[in-house]
Amino acid sequence: MIKMKLIVILLALSSLVQAQTTSYSDATFTEYFRRSKGWISSDATISVPLPNGKVLWLFGDTHLDNLNAATNTVPCLFQVRNSMMVQDAVDRNQFITILDNTKNDINRTPVKMVNNDTTLFWPGHGYVRGDTVTTFWFRYHNTKLTTIGIYAVKMYWPSLTDATAIKSIKKIPVNDAALKYFEFGNAVIADEASNFLYIYGHKKNWVVLEPYLARCPLDNVMGKWEFYDGVAWTTDLSKAKKISDEYVSPSFSAIKLNNKYYIITQENGYLTCGLGRQMFAYSSDTPFGPFVNKKTIWVINDMYKGSYMITYNGTAHPEFNANNELLISYNVNGICPTECKNTWTDRMNADTYRPKFARVPFDVLDNGYSFDPQSVIIASVTSGIPPFKVDFKGYASVGERSISYSWNFGDGSPLVTVRDPSHFFNEKGTFNVELTVKDSKNRTATSSVTIYSVITASKEISSINEEICIYPNPIKDSFVVEIPNFKPNLPTRISISNSAGQEVLWKMAQGKCTTFRLKENGVYYVRITEGEKQTVLKIIKQE
Repeated sequence: MIKMKLIVILLALSSLVQAQTTSYSDATFTEYFRRSKGWISSDATISVPLPNGKVLWLFGDTHLDNLNAATNTVPCLFQVRNSMMVQDAVDRNQFITILDNTKNDINRTPVKMVNNDTTLFWPGHGYVRGDTVTTFWFRYHNTKLTTIGIYAVKMYWPSLTDATAIKSIKKIPVNDAALKYFEFGNAVIADEASNFLYIYGHKKNWVVLEPYLARCPLDNVMGKWEFYDGVAWTTDLSKAKKISDEYVSPSFSAIKLNNKYYIITQENGYLTCGLGRQMFAYSSDTPFGPFVNKKTIWVINDMYKGSYMITYNGTAHPEFNANNELLISYNVNGICPTECKNTWTDRMNADTYRPKFARVPFDVLDNGYSFDPQSVIIASVTSGIPPFKVDFKGYASVGERSISYSWNFGDGSPLVTVRDPSHFFNEKGTFNVELTVKDSKNRTATSSVTIYSVITASKEISSINEEICIYPNPIKDSFVVEIPNFKPNLPTRISISNSAGQEVLWKMAQGKCTTFRLKENGVYYVRITEGEKQTVLKIIKQE
């Protein structure tokens, strides 16, 4: 059997240290979005202030109405592809849910091209001119999630009580070929002085997203756009340059505050529980950068049943600034293991898909948030037969960039102080590998992972628990995930993701062996989640 590559991810978390003058959770605002009628839960959570003091909120996939108040649960399947709410100007706890009330079921989705639209519209940011609020929406293929277009949705805000307020949904005239890499409309700044709308977006560079900037006249969003090339503006998108050497998350914000400009973004956790929990601020003296001085402004600590959740969509809401503090939000989505063993029949806790809020003092945007370091180990094992090589990667979540690494491989070898070492294990056994990180204030955090040396007569096994294996590999049609120590009372989820990190299949293990069938050739990753433990194996499909 071909050797399989194991990726083990383990987090060691230290308690956070919070001073009185640093960022903190906003329980009041979080409670506003724990609703029991109409809108119940969703992601995105992007806000656009309206001239009458009300606020328009834009959301992605949304649960409606079906809340069981006794258990605080909703069905695992959402009811509409997107939604909006208008928040009252006086009583912030009062909202109107914006839907297409002339239709039923999934067609209540307000932003769509036609009934039973199979494509997906997910929101970006927006702005107001006169009696019109214009919002940007990204249209995606429903299974491939490739970008079909960027759309401007114009609404008559004085009568924004349902989808009849939508005036038009028009595609922005950006080169379609560029949409494979670029998205614009994640954030906007309307600059009355220059009469330009600055439209922030990102370009995909392998697995990271780099920030870029476009602009157009305030009153002509459908006209010809210009792009910043690092010095001036050009209509040639191919000449555009990124406005920061730092990356951004798929959803991010750009704001102006006290004559400075900030990008508010989030660490990319690649939709993995426990990762991507830091939020950052980058600053600039101009709207086009360069955005520098990266500072951690918040660390997401929300847990459910002892597990950190998937987190994403870190966003700023400057219309709610108060007491020299910025309001920020982020989304959570699902737990490890998932509550949705059967997506069609099960229910999940609504709070695992509701936005959370925090307050960030203005000085934290420039000086950073004080917290203890946290460390992460990723270990890649090509074989469990000694002598075998393990490639390690060390990651540290810290408030400062000055950080030291110390590795103890658990086999009596000397300590190693590089960030990403490789190590040979020469004997059969079980080795507890520890990584200790330390920042400039001598605050430390330690994480560990167990490496197994395994030999069997029938097959090689590389796994976090010595037993899980997949075969055959490579495959032509189907393969088997074998869990010899399968425990019927321990929910075990098996998911298949493609090389882009998109989940394409999943099943709950029903016994020791679970069979999957793949149609398209390529590299896939098989993630087996057993309680709080995870194993990730690589498999190749070729005919």
